[in-house]
Amino acid sequence: MILTFNGFSHGWLCDQMGHLNTRHYAAMFDDAAIHLMNVLGFSWSTLSSSDYGWANAKDVVEYKEEVPLGIPISIYSGIKRVGTKSITTHHAMHNSETNILHATLTTTLVCFDTKQRISRPLPEHIKLKAKELMIDMPEAH
Repeated sequence: MILTFNGFSHGWLCDQMGHLNTRHYAAMFDDAAIHLMNVLGFSWSTLSSSDYGWANAKDVVEYKEEVPLGIPISIYSGIKRVGTKSITTHHAMHNSETNILHATLTTTLVCFDTKQRISRPLPEHIKLKAKELMIDMPEAH
Protein backbone atom coordinates (compact mmCIF):
# COMPACT_ATOMS: atom_id res chain seq x y z
CA MET A 1 0.00 0.00 0.00
CA ILE A 2 1.16 3.54 -0.67
CA LEU A 3 0.91 6.65 1.49
CA THR A 4 -1.92 8.85 0.17
CA PHE A 5 -2.71 11.15 3.11
CA ASN A 6 -1.09 12.76 6.13
CA GLY A 7 -3.08 14.89 8.53
CA PHE A 8 -3.87 15.68 12.14
CA SER A 9 -6.97 15.43 14.33
CA HIS A 10 -7.29 19.15 15.10
CA GLY A 11 -9.84 20.26 17.68
CA TRP A 12 -12.03 21.84 15.01
CA LEU A 13 -12.36 18.39 13.34
CA CYS A 14 -13.52 16.69 16.54
CA ASP A 15 -16.97 16.24 18.10
CA GLN A 16 -18.13 17.10 21.61
CA MET A 17 -16.49 13.93 22.97
CA GLY A 18 -13.04 14.85 21.63
CA HIS A 19 -13.04 12.33 18.75
CA LEU A 20 -12.69 12.90 15.03
CA ASN A 21 -16.18 13.58 13.65
CA THR A 22 -17.34 11.04 11.04
CA ARG A 23 -17.73 13.69 8.34
CA HIS A 24 -14.00 14.36 8.62
CA TYR A 25 -13.11 10.67 8.23
CA ALA A 26 -14.93 10.94 4.90
CA ALA A 27 -13.00 14.06 3.87
CA MET A 28 -9.64 12.49 4.73
CA PHE A 29 -10.51 9.30 2.85
CA ASP A 30 -11.67 11.42 -0.09
CA ASP A 31 -8.34 13.25 -0.18
CA ALA A 32 -6.52 9.89 -0.09
CA ALA A 33 -8.68 8.60 -2.95
CA ILE A 34 -7.86 11.64 -5.09
CA HIS A 35 -4.13 11.03 -4.55
CA LEU A 36 -4.54 7.33 -5.37
CA MET A 37 -6.38 8.14 -8.61
CA ASN A 38 -3.58 10.55 -9.51
CA VAL A 39 -1.02 7.76 -9.00
CA LEU A 40 -3.16 5.57 -11.29
CA GLY A 41 -2.92 8.21 -14.03
CA PHE A 42 -6.23 10.02 -13.58
CA SER A 43 -5.95 13.68 -12.59
CA TRP A 44 -8.31 16.64 -12.62
CA SER A 45 -6.68 17.83 -15.84
CA THR A 46 -7.51 14.40 -17.29
CA LEU A 47 -11.14 14.95 -16.37
CA SER A 48 -11.35 18.21 -18.34
CA SER A 49 -9.54 16.82 -21.40
CA SER A 50 -11.11 13.36 -21.76
CA ASP A 51 -14.46 11.67 -22.01
CA TYR A 52 -14.22 9.48 -18.93
CA GLY A 53 -14.73 9.90 -15.21
CA TRP A 54 -15.57 7.85 -12.12
CA ALA A 55 -18.61 7.08 -9.98
CA ASN A 56 -18.53 5.57 -6.51
CA ALA A 57 -20.81 2.53 -6.72
CA LYS A 58 -20.18 1.29 -3.19
CA ASP A 59 -18.40 2.59 -0.08
CA VAL A 60 -17.86 0.48 3.04
CA VAL A 61 -16.37 2.25 6.06
CA GLU A 62 -15.31 0.28 9.10
CA TYR A 63 -14.58 2.24 12.27
CA LYS A 64 -12.05 0.26 14.28
CA GLU A 65 -10.80 2.62 17.02
CA GLU A 66 -11.81 6.21 17.81
CA VAL A 67 -9.45 8.91 16.54
CA PRO A 68 -8.81 11.15 19.57
CA LEU A 69 -7.97 14.83 19.48
CA GLY A 70 -4.37 15.66 18.72
CA ILE A 71 -2.92 12.70 16.84
CA PRO A 72 -1.15 12.52 13.49
CA ILE A 73 -3.04 10.50 10.90
CA SER A 74 -1.76 8.60 7.85
CA ILE A 75 -3.80 6.82 5.21
CA TYR A 76 -2.30 4.08 3.07
CA SER A 77 -4.11 2.93 -0.06
CA GLY A 78 -4.06 0.12 -2.57
CA ILE A 79 -6.12 -1.69 -5.15
CA LYS A 80 -8.14 -4.68 -4.03
CA ARG A 81 -9.66 -5.66 -7.39
CA VAL A 82 -9.35 -4.65 -11.05
CA GLY A 83 -12.33 -5.43 -13.25
CA THR A 84 -13.28 -4.62 -16.82
CA LYS A 85 -15.14 -1.41 -15.99
CA SER A 86 -14.41 -0.93 -12.30
CA ILE A 87 -11.75 -1.01 -9.62
CA THR A 88 -12.04 -1.61 -5.90
CA THR A 89 -9.77 0.49 -3.72
CA HIS A 90 -8.87 0.00 -0.07
CA HIS A 91 -7.72 2.72 2.33
CA ALA A 92 -6.47 2.23 5.89
CA MET A 93 -6.31 5.13 8.39
CA HIS A 94 -3.62 4.78 11.07
CA ASN A 95 -2.19 6.76 13.94
CA SER A 96 1.17 7.79 12.44
CA GLU A 97 2.99 7.41 15.75
CA THR A 98 1.55 4.15 17.12
CA ASN A 99 0.31 2.54 13.87
CA ILE A 100 -3.10 1.85 15.52
CA LEU A 101 -5.66 1.14 12.80
CA HIS A 102 -8.54 3.58 13.24
CA ALA A 103 -10.71 3.00 10.17
CA THR A 104 -10.82 1.49 6.70
CA LEU A 105 -12.68 2.42 3.53
CA THR A 106 -13.27 0.05 0.64
CA THR A 107 -14.73 1.66 -2.48
CA THR A 108 -15.87 0.27 -5.80
CA LEU A 109 -15.38 2.86 -8.54
CA VAL A 110 -17.01 2.49 -11.94
CA CYS A 111 -15.42 4.12 -14.98
CA PHE A 112 -18.01 5.92 -17.08
CA ASP A 113 -18.32 7.94 -20.26
CA THR A 114 -18.94 11.56 -19.24
CA LYS A 115 -20.77 12.39 -22.47
CA GLN A 116 -23.01 9.32 -22.84
CA ARG A 117 -23.32 8.83 -19.05
CA ILE A 118 -22.82 5.06 -19.27
CA SER A 119 -20.16 2.73 -17.87
CA ARG A 120 -17.14 2.10 -20.07
CA PRO A 121 -14.04 -0.11 -19.97
CA LEU A 122 -11.13 1.04 -17.85
CA PRO A 123 -8.46 2.88 -19.84
CA GLU A 124 -5.56 0.50 -20.41
CA HIS A 125 -2.95 2.70 -18.70
CA ILE A 126 -5.07 2.85 -15.54
CA LYS A 127 -5.74 -0.88 -15.59
CA LEU A 128 -1.99 -1.61 -15.86
CA LYS A 129 -1.05 0.78 -13.03
CA ALA A 130 -3.91 -0.52 -10.84
CA LYS A 131 -2.60 -4.07 -11.25
CA GLU A 132 0.82 -2.87 -10.02
CA LEU A 133 -0.84 -1.56 -6.83
CA MET A 134 -2.84 -4.72 -6.11
CA ILE A 135 -2.87 -5.72 -2.45
CA ASP A 136 -3.46 -9.20 -1.10
CA MET A 137 -6.03 -9.19 1.68
CA PRO A 138 -8.83 -11.42 2.88
CA GLU A 139 -12.33 -10.68 1.58
CA ALA A 140 -13.53 -9.87 5.11
CA HIS A 141 -11.51 -6.61 5.17
